[in-house]
Amino acid sequence: MMKIVLKDMTETARGLWSNRRALLLFFATYVALLATLALFIMTREATVKEVLITLATLVATPALFFLLQGMCVSFAEDDGAFELLRRAMKIFWRLILASLPLIIVWVALYLLLGKIEARLAPRVARGAAQAQWPLVIISTVRLLVFGLVLPLLSIHLWLALLRADVRSVLRDIAPLMSRAFAPRSVLTYVCGLVLFGVVPYLLIASRTPFERAWLELTVLGARLVLAFALMLVGWVVTVGAIRRGMSAQG
Repeated sequence: MMKIVLKDMTETARGLWSNRRALLLFFATYVALLATLALFIMTREATVKEVLITLATLVATPALFFLLQGMCVSFAEDDGAFELLRRAMKIFWRLILASLPLIIVWVALYLLLGKIEARLAPRVARGAAQAQWPLVIISTVRLLVFGLVLPLLSIHLWLALLRADVRSVLRDIAPLMSRAFAPRSVLTYVCGLVLFGVVPYLLIASRTPFERAWLELTVLGARLVLAFALMLVGWVVTVGAIRRGMSAQG
């Protein structure tokens, strides 16, 4: 199974690298997404102009995110940049509509786990040893839900929208979940998680001290660029490999 998964990921990565125009389009969209997100975070709502900028980025950020996901799920090795963008725009609104239930579930679970953790926090602060394990369990559940279950389910949901409308996909959610958590799919996602999650995190979190401040800043900047590039490439390769696995299984 591992050899098959690695083959899927290698072939997807090779196809992405060979299609330079599509790769440039991916990076252009990704950079635009990061820029609007940074602008949204940094803009203070003090003047009319800043309020308008905040509203614009509030619309642009999710739009660019779903456009990028549309490109990821519809990417083919022989796509030109225009064809890739056209197909992504074709399923753009389907991705948004189908993702709304998942977003609601995400927010509900996030608030629920946060509320449970807040209730346990005073007991931990008082030194209640029995409260430690529930916090460990909550942290584990949070990691599994937000790091594995919901992203993997989202990928399969978006891939299903290539061939069906939103109503059909949501109606057949049980078979979709079965495919999403099949061994090959889970293993592919976990391998991809190393590329777009673990390695970028280590690159950002690690710190190499230098005697000269400019050299340390240069190395930090290089690590950040590499980390964000790996996030994009790793995610595209993961989605493409999962799609290959689905095609091979019929």
